[in-house]
Amino acid sequence: MQSTTAATSPAAIGSLLDRKITLATEGFTTKFCELTLKDRKKLSKENALVVAEYIIAMKREINPRLSYLRYTIQFLSELASLILRTHCTNG
Repeated sequence: MQSTTAATSPAAIGSLLDRKITLATEGFTTKFCELTLKDRKKLSKENALVVAEYIIAMKREINPRLSYLRYTIQFLSELASLILRTHCTNG
């Protein structure tokens, strides 16, 4: 599988990120997960891309319930936000 972070231009990364977020949040009736992945205060573009790819892989492999996907997106975004805040205050 080819790495998706190989694209160099910011526009290409943004377009790829939007497509991945759309695929990862497909099937949800609310915009909560999509907005969580697009919130740059919580997640960097790189972390949002990793979370989106992880969710897409989960959907392919084990087909989890939407509630589990929502929980996973929320948990990973909060974890990334906490690590970023801790790193910024300590470093």
